[in-house]
This record gives sequence, C-alpha cells and structure tokens, in this order.
Amino acid sequence: MPVTLRQITTDEVPDFVRATGVGFGFRSSEADIEAERGMMDASRSVAAVDGSRIVGTAMSFATELTLPGATRIAVAAVTSVTVAPTHRRQGILRQMMTRQLRECQERGEPVAILTASESGIYGRFGYGSATTVTTTEISTRHATLSTQTQPTGTLRLIELEEARESVFPPLFERIRLTQPGEIARSAGYWRTFIRPDGGPAGPGAGPQFFVAYYAADGALAGAVSYRFQANWDYQMPNSTIEVSDFLATTTEARVALWRYCLSVDLVARVKLWRRPVEDPLRWLLADPRRLRALALREFIFVRPLDVPVLLGSRHYATSGAIVLDVRDDFTPEMSGSYEVEATPDGASCRRTRARADIQLSMADLGSIALGGARLRTLAGADRVAELTPGAIARADVMFLSDPPPFCSSPF
Repeated sequence: MPVTLRQITTDEVPDFVRATGVGFGFRSSEADIEAERGMMDASRSVAAVDGSRIVGTAMSFATELTLPGATRIAVAAVTSVTVAPTHRRQGILRQMMTRQLRECQERGEPVAILTASESGIYGRFGYGSATTVTTTEISTRHATLSTQTQPTGTLRLIELEEARESVFPPLFERIRLTQPGEIARSAGYWRTFIRPDGGPAGPGAGPQFFVAYYAADGALAGAVSYRFQANWDYQMPNSTIEVSDFLATTTEARVALWRYCLSVDLVARVKLWRRPVEDPLRWLLADPRRLRALALREFIFVRPLDVPVLLGSRHYATSGAIVLDVRDDFTPEMSGSYEVEATPDGASCRRTRARADIQLSMADLGSIALGGARLRTLAGADRVAELTPGAIARADVMFLSDPPPFCSSPF
C-alpha cells in the first residue's frame, strides 16, 4: 500500500509521539506522551501512514513571535518532524512539508518557524536561519566577576511547582515582549519542559534546581534553572551545573544569579546552553577569555508565508524604501518583487512591478527578516545579488535589529 498523509485523531497521540521518538532515536515514555498531550493539537498534525503504522510525523502549534520594534506576529511553530529510518528517501518529508505549509497559509498564519536537528534540511523548503545561539563553559576557578554591583535582594531555592506556575512564566513573558526572536510559551509548554521526570532532557540529565531572585522591595526580578551533574574524581569534587533558562529583568538580578551559579559548592565548571552571542556574562567576568565557546549554531529558522504581512509588521532602524526580488522554488506562486517602505515607527510592504534593488531566495529573506543576518554577509557567500548599487548597504541599515534577535525557547 502507498504511504498516505492525514491528520491524527486524539486517540492516536500516543502512536504519533512514539513514532516521533523513533525518528529522533529514543523511546518515548508514558510521561513524554502525557506531556505532549498538553501541547498537541491533533488538527495541526501531519502523519505519514503506511498501512496502520505512522512512519512520518510533523506537527505545529500556534504561538507569537516578537519582531524588531517589540511588535508581535502570529506564527506556526513547527516541531516533531521525523521520517522512520525504514522510509527515508521516498519523498515523504517533502510531501509533509508541502501539506503543512499549505495548511498554515489556509489558517492565515504569515510565518512558520522551527528549530532544526540538522541545519541542511530546511533551506529547500524556504526556511532561513534567523537567530544564533552559543553554548559556553567556564571553570569556577576562573569565574571572578569584575562588577562593583552588590545585590541587596534575596536568593531563594524554589520547588518545581512554584517555578513552573508562578515564577518562570511571568518573568519570561516580561522579557520576551521586548526581545526580537522570542516566542510565547503556553502553560502546556511549561508543563512539557519543566516536569518531575526531567522533561525532554531525560532522567539521566541530573536533578533540576530552580533559584529565584527577589529585589529589596520583594519584587521578583530574576530566576535561573539548572541541572546538577555530580562527579567525583578520587574523592575530589568535579561536578558540573548546566544552566538552561536564565531570566533577569535588572542588572542587579543578573549579577546575583550569575554569582550564585558560579559559586555553587562542589562545582568545577558551569555550562551554559542557548545563550545569546552578545552575552553580558562575558563582560561581567574579570577574565573574559575563560568563558570558552563550545558551539555556535543557528537556532530559529523563519519561513515567510505572507511576505507583506511579515515585513510590514516589524519596525526598522531607519526610514527608507527597498524592492526585493524574492525567488521561491518550493512555492513558486510566492515568487515576485516586494517593496518595503519603512520608518522607525512602522512599515508597509506590497507586491510591486518596480525595478528590484536586491535579489534573494525566500530562505534568505527568512534569515534577514528579524535582523539576524546581514545582506552584505549573504552577498559575500554568493546567496544574494545586488541589482542597484548601494542597495545592500541601505537595506542592512534598515533591517538592523536592536537588540539583536535571540530565542531561548526549544521546541
């Protein structure tokens, strides 16, 4: 029988989650299945089915993406994209991507986003790398802070339930509303990623701890979550803590939380996941070189589905106009020229027959849409063509984002 595509029913959620696990090389537990129920909308699923068996999966959930200028736009966050090892190289992924993007457009969602397990897969479907994260590590022996700030508030260890329900969500919401590239996190999201069994990191990742910082007036100003990886070398402590969410709304909270993380007893090193390239921690350290970069990689990929809505919804660094000739091989009907007329307070975008200034692919448009990639850099990589002299320099100034786009939310 040929492989067919369809939505799953609510009753098929366990089979869908297990099939996703197979694609990523792990066995989904009952806790994984129950957690996914809180985030999954079966009507947004795409399953490739061979007989009665699910051999391909794709899912999305509705969320909100912050754009430059602190405006926000509805997006489809794509997740759980897998094909069973037995069914690779049969065109199943392309079929699922085609169907999923069409359904997103039919729902009126102007943008799709995803995080990629393999970065080379999604460019062919019009997704472009739009934000970058780093993984860093520092030895606690060399982690002296140079700041003169002396926090006057209070640090408090909190339990999982309090962290998940009343500490991390409101703090994150305050931060993400002004941080380009961040997405909204639903209650289901928090229950999926903060849970007693360790969440997606698994039980072997070490126990999870949560610390909140309260300012002198009692206001919640910051929080950090980390996992403790215990290790002893011949009775000598050599443990690691791995920081995941680090939320600070004030400099004082940032200093207090970093000072805490860098001075936990028995810890020899601190590893920091999903940090911005321009991490203030490097500038807080007395010896910045001790903060070792372990990885630098793309994180959020952006796929424009309605170019005028996406480019017209964000703010721009300067006033100006530019015409972009966009090539979209995956959905050719979206190819064409788009004129952006921008000011720092708003913008408009429309299709046009005017002469184009710059030619680029839909994926590369996704890369520059949040200000995370520069056209000059893409042109140097032979990905973008300048049709009007000086257009790339003008556009790069227009599309600049301050602060730079950053997303800390895995999905």
